Parts: sequence; structure tokens; C-alpha cells
Amino acid sequence: AALAADYDFENGGGLNAVTNSLGEGGAAVFGDGFEGAGLKLDGSYGLLLGHVDGDFTAAAMVRVTSGGDNRTLFFKNMGSFENENWTGVIFNGGVPTFWVREGWGKRPTSAKNCMDQWVHAVYTETGGVGRLYIDGEQVAEGSAVSEPGDVYLGSTYWSADALSGSVDNLELLDRALTREEIAEKFKSEVVPVRFARYEFPGELLVSDLDLSLVPGGDEVAWKSSNEAVLSTDGLLTRPAVSTGVTLTGTYRGAAREFAFAAVGGNPGKNKDVILSYGLDVENGLIIDRSGNGNHGAVIGGFDGGILNGGSYIQLPKGLFRGVDEFTIILRVSPLMHTTNQFTLCFGNDREEYFFINTSTPGSNRLRAAITDSGSGGERDLITAPGIMSGQDAAIVITASGTKYKMYLNGILAAEDDLGIKISDFGDTVQSYIGKSVYDDPYFRGVFTELTICSSVMSAEEIYDRYAAKEEPASLSYISSSVYGPEGISLTLERDCMVAANFYDEKGELLASHLRKVSGDDLSADFNVDDEASRDAIVYDIMVFDPASGKLKERHADAFCGGLAGGYTERGGIRVYNSNDRETTAVVKVLTYDGERLSAVDICEIKLMPKSSAKLDLPFTDGSRLFINEK
Repeated sequence: AALAADYDFENGGGLNAVTNSLGEGGAAVFGDGFEGAGLKLDGSYGLLLGHVDGDFTAAAMVRVTSGGDNRTLFFKNMGSFENENWTGVIFNGGVPTFWVREGWGKRPTSAKNCMDQWVHAVYTETGGVGRLYIDGEQVAEGSAVSEPGDVYLGSTYWSADALSGSVDNLELLDRALTREEIAEKFKSEVVPVRFARYEFPGELLVSDLDLSLVPGGDEVAWKSSNEAVLSTDGLLTRPAVSTGVTLTGTYRGAAREFAFAAVGGNPGKNKDVILSYGLDVENGLIIDRSGNGNHGAVIGGFDGGILNGGSYIQLPKGLFRGVDEFTIILRVSPLMHTTNQFTLCFGNDREEYFFINTSTPGSNRLRAAITDSGSGGERDLITAPGIMSGQDAAIVITASGTKYKMYLNGILAAEDDLGIKISDFGDTVQSYIGKSVYDDPYFRGVFTELTICSSVMSAEEIYDRYAAKEEPASLSYISSSVYGPEGISLTLERDCMVAANFYDEKGELLASHLRKVSGDDLSADFNVDDEASRDAIVYDIMVFDPASGKLKERHADAFCGGLAGGYTERGGIRVYNSNDRETTAVVKVLTYDGERLSAVDICEIKLMPKSSAKLDLPFTDGSRLFINEK
């Protein structure tokens, strides 16, 4: 097919940038591409690629970095201000699809969120039908107006919805490529580059390798230096002592070596405790204190017990093989709230898994679930409310066969016969702290303990060990603080970890920052210097002990013009709203008889802007007050 446009961007220059379909702009900007140099788009300009008379194909490697809706990759203009007619290939919140002026309909897409990833995007039009392919697979199809028009990259006729990101290997062809041609183009031009760059998540093996994740998939031919430890299928046989092994993969004549260390252990040495993690990390492993050598592989950072939202811990396979009775103890303090994530996961794939989520989206529930038939077959243990951001939680799960119980801070929260045992899943090769078997966000927060016992702990023992007990009062960690539109400045009394969360008026998390302070410099500045944080009206400050990872101090009502807050007042509770808008506050009073929770009082109250109200709720020295915007 003839090429109306063909750019690899290696030599740069000579390209005229356009701000819209009516006129030309300045010179194009270049930077790192998929291969060598690429075109950089900043949301202010695009390129006029050429004219098409009917069927055509537009293809490119693209990495989108702008997070808004309808960011335009390709745009075919067939009209004018007086006669609007167009087709647009867009990234809608990072998910690629296309839409047309006729009917203003976005075509349904099966694509995943591709934000900040290099993907091969191909759009074809033929016979009045448009088709979009991502990485060789068709993701969207629908009617399109196959009329002559001008095709643009990264901008529209009206300069709206321009794309920010990078583009490379751009082509515009005068016919529609077939599905088979696009699949072959992806395999021959894109996959070899990805294969040459691919790195496994880590070099320490505690479970099987998923070789299907490597670009080229089943077409890669593998050879192992030690079949007894790591097979050519990526299956790990646990050695008695840590053993080095090399896996060589060959794809289309190109060979690569991947070196691993298979982590050794002493399975079965401790019959009572299968695994016990604290904060001990050595050489990329979180150390199993049980003596069984069930060490976990740390992927990403794990400083001071913090999983930062970009890191997780790969757990050894086979933890529950033949184990029908067990107790799981998980101690965490999340730095995220109502997010679709797995805090803890034991599974094999997207069909078979068990998970714990500290706070589910929308409903704010603590949830544990198990399934052998994917998300549609999940069977739940649920309790509300879930774990708030910055709240210490001891979650204990016991199982006797298919009967499960879930305890929160020593108190039985839910129980049910779920009909499935984790041991039914065999080796559970996809098991993680902080990660799910899906493409969900990673867990972000402080992790302090995971213990798995091969017996069922009694309710009395769970309460004695894990019931929430008030610690003796201690000196404040924060000696002085300044809150303002430019950010937050803190002076601390001692070594600690400080987290600052930024929320908008809806209570949605905009940004989160973590600082470790120690030695002579006991200060932490959280400047509002990124675009997301500038819209924040709530600053949530949490201080953690650097050794134990426990939350020591929280300033949840440290805000500028923020959400509803409150304080105790003689004879009741005063709740106030410092916002310029109406809001509804949820007020919770938890009353304790000694160390046991004896009563919970919850009510909602609507507050007008800049107003307060007094509530007649019982409040004693043994009570704790929580106020949140609904």
C-alpha cells in the first residue's frame, strides 16, 4: 500500500506542527521514542499527516501521559465549521477507543487502561466500518463515515482534546490492513523490541515464572541451565539451598539470558507456623521467621514496612497445599481508602484465588472472598465499615475446611461456609502481599505482620492477642506545624515516618507523599507543587514509628477550608462545616467498657455552609469520636 505518511522521527526537523486543521504551528519537539527518537506531544499541537480518499490505515506506537477524557490520537476531518463531520481515535481516561460525529457515539472497547505504556495502535476504515487494534488485537469496531478527508495526529479540527505523550513509528496507508496483517505487523515489528527490553519483575524466585507475560508468549523457545530447579515451562522446584539458574529464551532468532536465584528453604521444619513475616528484609527477601525458609521476594521498595503503591511481595508457592485448617494474621495500616485492590492474595490465576481487601470501592467494607470461577463466583466474608486510611488493623482469618471466620482487631466480624478451601487450589503460584491477580492498583500502606498457622486459633486467644488496646499517652511527635495554600511544614520531636495525603472536596485522594525524618533534620515539608495536589482542600497527616511501623499520631482535621469536623462539648458533640457548600457529616461514637467495645452510635446530619450543630450523643472518657463527610 502507498504511504501517505511514514515517520520514524530519527532525523527530526522538517515537520510542521499544527495547532488545529486551520493553520500551521511551530517546529515539532522530539525526545525518547519506542525505538530511538520519537515525537513529543504536549497537548498544544499536532501534525497534519495527509489526505485520504476512502479506505485507510493509521498506525503508530504511542505512550499517552495525559489523563483526561477524549485525548485524540488520530483525527479525520471531513467537514468544516459549517458542516461538521469527523472520526476520532481517542484515549478515554487512558482506555483507547474511537467515536464519530454522526451519533456522537464512543464505540465499546475491550481495551485495558494503557496510560503511560507504549502500545501499538492501529485504526482502519473500510466499507463504512472502523476498527481499532491495540497490540495486534481488535478492541473496538463500529460504523464510520468512509469519506475523503484530512488525517491529523494528536489534535482535532478545533484544537480540543489534544494528546500529551510520545509517538513513534507512525504510518498512514491508503488501504485498510487486514486483521492478519496487523497481527503479523505487531509480532514482527513490536514484539522483538519488547523482547529485547523485557525484564522479569525480580531475580529471586519463590514461585513459578509466568512465561506467557514475556513478549512473544508461547513462541519463545526456552532452555534451562538446571531443569531440576527451574523447568523450561517456568515451573520452580524448591531447592534445599538457594541455587542459581539461567533461563535462555529465543524469539525469532534473537536469544536472551535471564539469571535467577531460586530461594531455598526447609519446608515442614516448623509444623505449627507455616510462615511468619515482620519487617526483616535482607538482600531483597522478606525473611520468614518460622524456620521453614518461606521467604518472600520484595518487588519494588519496602522501606520501614511501607508498600508504596508501586511495590509488592511475591509469596512462595505451595503454602496451603494439604492445609485444610489454618489461621492467617495480617497487620496493616492502609494509606489508601475505598480502592479496588487486594491487600493479600493467594491464588493461581483469575479463576482461582482468595483475597482480603481492607476497604472496598463505593461501599467501604472490609472484605475477604474466595472463588474457583473468577470474579462472578466470589463468595464473601464482609463487614462494615472498612479500614480507614491511617488506621491500624489486625485482621485474622481462620478456616476449618470450608468454614471461615474473620476477626477485626480481636472481634469476630463475619463467618460463613464458603464451600471452597484454599488447599483446593494446589500450589497457589500467584500469591502476593499488596497485589492482585488482576490489573488492580497495588496496596499502599504500612505492613507489619503476616503469620500463617496450620491450626485454628480460638476466639479467646485472638481477642487476647489482637484486640485494640489504647496505648499509654506519649509525647507528641509533631512539635510545630504550618498549614497553608503552599503546603505543609512540620517540625518533629523524634525519628519517624510522616505521610501526607491530599484530598479534594469529594474526599477523593489526589496525591500522597511520604517522608522519613531522622538525625539532625527532624523536619518534613509537603509542598503543593504538583497539579493534582493544588486542588486539595484537605491535608491528612499521619506519623508512624520507624521501627514497628505503627501509626502513632494522626491529624485528620488539619485542613484549609475543609470538610466537616467536630469536637466534644459539655452535654454532647459539636459538629461544624467550614466549607462554602452544604455537606452531610457522618458522626460515629465508639464507647468502650475497659478494653471491649460496648456500644456504637452512628448518625448523619446535614450542615449548611459555614455552620455548626450540636448533637445529643453519649460521650464519656471511654469513648472515641469519628467524623467523616458522607
